[in-house]
Amino acid sequence: MQNVPNAPALLSAARAQGEAGSGEVSAAEGEGAEGEGATAEQKVDTLRPAAFSSIEQLYRQQYNSPLARSLTQYGYNLFQTSTNYTSKLAVPGDSYIIGPGDKLRIRIWGNGQDAAYTGTVRRDGTIDVPQIGIIPVAGTPFGKLEDVFRSEAEKYIQGINLSVSLAELRSVEIYVIGEVSRPGLHLVPPFSTVIGGLISGGGVKKSGSLRTIKLFRDGTLVQVVDLYTLLLYGSREQDLPLQDGDVLFVPRIGPTAAVAGAVLQPAIYELTSEKTAADLLELAGGALPQTFTRKLLLRRFVDNQEFVIKDIDQRSGSADLAKVSIQNGDLLELQYLGATWPEVVRLEGNVWAPDIFKYRPGLKLSDILTDPSLLKPDSIIEFGLLHRYDPQTTRYRVERFPLARVFQHDYDAELAPYDRLEILSRKEYNIKEPVQLMGSVWRPGEYTYTPGLTLGDLLGMAGGFRFEADTGRIDLSRQEIRNGEVTTINKTLSADTNGDFPLQPYDYIYVRHVKDAASFKSVSITGEVKFPGTYRIRDGERLSDLIERAGGFTDKAYFYGAYFVSAKAKLIQQKSINKMIDDLELRVQSVLSDKAQTLATDKDAALIAGQQQALKGLIGRLRQVRATGRMSITLGPLASIKGTDFDFELHEGDSLHVPQKPNFVSVVGSVYNANSFLYRENLSLKDYLDRAGGPTKTADRKAVYVVKANGEVLASSQGSFFNSFWNYKPMPGDTVVVPENLDRLPYMQLIGNISDILFKIATTAGIIFAI
Repeated sequence: MQNVPNAPALLSAARAQGEAGSGEVSAAEGEGAEGEGATAEQKVDTLRPAAFSSIEQLYRQQYNSPLARSLTQYGYNLFQTSTNYTSKLAVPGDSYIIGPGDKLRIRIWGNGQDAAYTGTVRRDGTIDVPQIGIIPVAGTPFGKLEDVFRSEAEKYIQGINLSVSLAELRSVEIYVIGEVSRPGLHLVPPFSTVIGGLISGGGVKKSGSLRTIKLFRDGTLVQVVDLYTLLLYGSREQDLPLQDGDVLFVPRIGPTAAVAGAVLQPAIYELTSEKTAADLLELAGGALPQTFTRKLLLRRFVDNQEFVIKDIDQRSGSADLAKVSIQNGDLLELQYLGATWPEVVRLEGNVWAPDIFKYRPGLKLSDILTDPSLLKPDSIIEFGLLHRYDPQTTRYRVERFPLARVFQHDYDAELAPYDRLEILSRKEYNIKEPVQLMGSVWRPGEYTYTPGLTLGDLLGMAGGFRFEADTGRIDLSRQEIRNGEVTTINKTLSADTNGDFPLQPYDYIYVRHVKDAASFKSVSITGEVKFPGTYRIRDGERLSDLIERAGGFTDKAYFYGAYFVSAKAKLIQQKSINKMIDDLELRVQSVLSDKAQTLATDKDAALIAGQQQALKGLIGRLRQVRATGRMSITLGPLASIKGTDFDFELHEGDSLHVPQKPNFVSVVGSVYNANSFLYRENLSLKDYLDRAGGPTKTADRKAVYVVKANGEVLASSQGSFFNSFWNYKPMPGDTVVVPENLDRLPYMQLIGNISDILFKIATTAGIIFAI
């Protein structure tokens, strides 16, 4: 037995602080823990004094026991996770006594009556029912309630049926006092029990008793509740239902003792009838299998004067735990059985079932590595690692052994205690041996090489050949290292005869494709042909071939208005438009830069800024212009164009639209009545302009032009055509365009010849561009 003189009076301090109702550590205790000799864990605990009660702090810090540093008081977490909820719709038994607050539902039917009423029993114990009157019901058992209502109802109405049910039960009014978080008067749901009442009071504080809770009814002690019967044995025998006016009293906590170490439930326990170490150990659920039960320690403060540690040595059999008495403040400590390093051999790594084998003299590699089926996929089979313990350095050293030869019974070695056999994973070590397949297969790319992989296997993994693949000439490139240098070997294989050709890591296979094998050229023809649609063509097909395949023209075909679009012409036109816009933008930047250098006033600067913004907006709109790709063609009956210069070769994306003959000529732009006018054979361009009201004041009369239905453009400024321009007789589908006079716009005046540039862009794109 070990004596520690001048030990503090722990129990007295704990009880005194418990009576004060405090769950926190006092300042004095905090200073003691922070003083010289306090452990690191004690100092950490003092940084959070509200986390543990004073009793828990004492057991954790003052017993000089590492096993006690995590002890808490048993059972109090019941109130941290519990809620008190009982449905008010619960169905009571016939003996339930009706009282104020109960809500009743009464229904009467028969003899011409059919009525229902729901009402609450008033404080005077009565309920007022229409057509019957005021009926006293308080104190009546629920099972006799219908008889009371029927006898009252039959005084006024004969031959009726009647039913009474409880719509809602009244709450129960109780007092919860003593060591609870919220002492006072509480309303609890009907059929609440003692535990529900304690929960409504906020739960028992750690300074309160869990084992001597008292239930008073009408001034008489009805039950002493020990919550350990519920917590340890699951019994609710003492958890009685509460009634109106009941008083729950939680006294201060009684004597305590703790169990620490290798037991099922280490904790601080409140004692009642427990007198011996065996009783205390039973509260903790008994010793674990890992307990060193031959020797136990009982730590105790004696008479508030000294601290002793008593060895309970059971090796001689003289110490019986049932004869070792327990007193307030004791700590029973069960040590864990010390573990020794067993002599085993371990198999680990990329195996299906890592295993441990008891070492025996003569144990060999082949006794453990019996079959390749032990290994997971992608294991490194060429070698494994043997980790062997060296007791001289207390470290492992690593030896490599030929794993494949072990499985082939071509190699073996004896093992030693504590050996570890490690099987390595190719994935874990990022070992990749790729082969590449490119070209005309469905999923070209890099594939992982596997032993025995053939050309046919790889082609299958890639989904096979595409239509255009040249299966008879497959190129294979292979890298080989010879005398420290890399040599590339090229082979030509055939899928038909070399499907079983074995591949090697880092091979590169390319499947060539036959030119234009899978590319199909298509053109479309719409409008007045017998079979409009999209047709695939072969190289060299001409316009007449397409018309023949479409069944020829209908009688309504308007050859002059044929609209032919070339994909190649569209690209050329768009490049031309982009170049003109680029040139215009450079001119704008140059002119504005020159103007900015000659500014005289802020007003001039603002004017230039406004012009710059307007021109920027114009160029932005021009950037949106897209070429149509229309070509002006000469079209007529099939026989008239076949074999002529107008029977040109077709290309991918070309399209031909043959419209019906329109009966109008359009006039658009700066005229007073932009519209389409009925075609008349003898009317000239001037006549149509007159019908549109003539050019407006802002029109540029010198820049009028005609977009013919065949795609050609006739302009008033085209030299020799100028004199006869106004007498030109438009054809059906022609459009007369009267542009605006751009010189009237101040910002346009900065750029010379801008009208000419806009005209070229508009006619190239086949649009009418409005400023």
